[in-house]
Amino acid sequence: MLPLNLSKAETGWLSKQIRTAAMELRWQGGVDCDVFAVALGEKTTSNNPYPKMVKDGEKYGLCFFNEQVLFNGGITHSGDARNGDGKAPEDADETVKFDFSKIPSNVKEINVYVMIYTKEGEIPKKFGTLSQLDVSILSDSHPSFRINMADNYGDTSIIKALTLAYDDVKGWAVTPVQEPVEGTFEPLV
Repeated sequence: MLPLNLSKAETGWLSKQIRTAAMELRWQGGVDCDVFAVALGEKTTSNNPYPKMVKDGEKYGLCFFNEQVLFNGGITHSGDARNGDGKAPEDADETVKFDFSKIPSNVKEINVYVMIYTKEGEIPKKFGTLSQLDVSILSDSHPSFRINMADNYGDTSIIKALTLAYDDVKGWAVTPVQEPVEGTFEPLV
């Protein structure tokens, strides 16, 4: 099965029968990219329309290389790849996996970010230095969506790559957001 290519802001659906999905990140360019998944709940009140991060026990719903398992395996991270040397397109450099049967029902949205890490004291690295950045979504281990990350994000080091949003009737919607994020990652969470 060939993946469906999604453009920026185009939505694809993972049917309710799909049990698992994975977001694979591949890059080349000698930098350290990291992928983060942020699990959000429903909007809280009219005074605060933004969804809050869903807690998993004592930790917040943030899955990344230092917090590799959330919701008893509902969201997992493959670990930290530091230089984009995966054998793309076969091997992903970093992967976030979703087991929808384990994700709590109060998780209504999952935002996935890609960030380029720069060590303290180094000149900040930006997406414009990458020769390749590729995001794929696999559902039940079969390719479903390939997200075209061809936009030149040049002078930014964080991108909101995609959103998974839950609909009670249709299941999980996958939307490539591909928006640059200003500043650092900490204010996002």
